[in-house]
Amino acid sequence: MTEETEETDHKPTSLSHEYKSKYDDSISGASTIEANMCTHIKKYIDNLDVNNCSNEDRAFKMVFHYIEGLKSDQENTSIVHGCKYLYHWMYENLSKIKKYRTDVFAFYKKLLKAACDMLELTEIYNHQINNLSEEVFLKHKPLANMYEHYNKLSSQNSCADATDFVQLYSDQINKCQGALSDDFCNELEKFKIYYESIIQTKNCPGVEKTLPSEPKYKSSSTIFTTTASTILTPLFLFVTYKFTPFGSMIRSRISKTKQTLHDVDKGGNTIIHTYERSNRNSRNMPFNMAYHSV
Repeated sequence: MTEETEETDHKPTSLSHEYKSKYDDSISGASTIEANMCTHIKKYIDNLDVNNCSNEDRAFKMVFHYIEGLKSDQENTSIVHGCKYLYHWMYENLSKIKKYRTDVFAFYKKLLKAACDMLELTEIYNHQINNLSEEVFLKHKPLANMYEHYNKLSSQNSCADATDFVQLYSDQINKCQGALSDDFCNELEKFKIYYESIIQTKNCPGVEKTLPSEPKYKSSSTIFTTTASTILTPLFLFVTYKFTPFGSMIRSRISKTKQTLHDVDKGGNTIIHTYERSNRNSRNMPFNMAYHSV
């Protein structure tokens, strides 16, 4: 197997890779949009100077071109997940614009809103993107970093990047404990497979060759199976008890058992009453004897 083929085999087909490729395209694609977008984004950004907004204009064009590429996939989830990754890659550029440095996330959301409106994706923004918190966007930053370390390990045989990759993975996998399957946890699982495959071809002494997969996150199918079992088991037992011959047999046995317990209880009460009468008679005997002796 040639080195070129080997690298192709290990090239990750993950969301991180897919969205990074689209982001790289958006950088070059932004320069092809000749029209000045400042007038459009002024509706979304307060106190924007349309005559001096080259930085905002370039940032918007990158966001616009990136989301336009996602829209071509015809999948709403692709747009939502893609915006999560974009925040990490855009952060450095956006933070360099001084007037937005104190609240980069708010500025980013405004650019997303402006781009989605122009691309007729307003409904997707309003219902799926607008309510996402900065924490959700920051959660995907380690995935983007892992992708970068993986690429360096793959192309440069960088053992330092292997170490950094393992540390990032170990820090993030615990976040999937008990969680529903989502793109974040799915990406971690993919990266685990890619890493364990490529590290076998590298000479990196002391670096972990296998990564932990526990605590395993709960897939949606597992959640569904557990929930369905909880709901359907009592229903099955009820139908069996109520409408089948097996249920009739059970009811008959239960009835006999209840009757037996009732008879035992009744017999016990009879014994108790007999004992109480006998006990009272015993206490009265000395009195009766004394009375007759007089």
